[in-house]
Amino acid sequence: MATMQTLLSLDESTLEQFLHHVIDDICGRRPAFLSLYRSKLSAFDLPIAIKAAGDLVRKSIRTERTKDELRDFCQTETDSPLLSAALTAAVVARQDELKSRMIENATKLTSSWLSDFDWSIQMVVASDKLSSIRQPLCLITLYVHHNNRPDVQDEQVVIECDREHLSQLIENLEKIDTVLQRIRT
Repeated sequence: MATMQTLLSLDESTLEQFLHHVIDDICGRRPAFLSLYRSKLSAFDLPIAIKAAGDLVRKSIRTERTKDELRDFCQTETDSPLLSAALTAAVVARQDELKSRMIENATKLTSSWLSDFDWSIQMVVASDKLSSIRQPLCLITLYVHHNNRPDVQDEQVVIECDREHLSQLIENLEKIDTVLQRIRT
């Protein structure tokens, strides 16, 4: 709560400007916070306010929300109409820039990502070793987009799984989803 009080110690116009500078910081521009806010916040309170505002901005942009949903979310998170209104205005105004930068930051580990997938089931009825098998196979086609090769279409990666391997793949994907859900909240 002390962090919210630090943000609320700023007047309305300074608060809006501060939130835009925090968004600039998230987007890779480095505002000179100390020189800009030296008269408004102490050297002790400034990093606390930057972190608190940055956390609020990141949390508000994690999920796709309408303006009304974003306003309600901000009101719930901040419990302050002033901070909620300023945060909503700043995030709505810079939503595209924020999302783009957060996606860019998330994909820094790799320049490729899954853009789409397709699947089908095929029945194997025989092979060169056995005359009758009747085994279902799942073919999964992953379409991988490579950022570092914009002139190349999405690469297709085909995975063939029998029932056992498909179950194992689904279990692993569920584990990944569980971890992602924990990170998201």
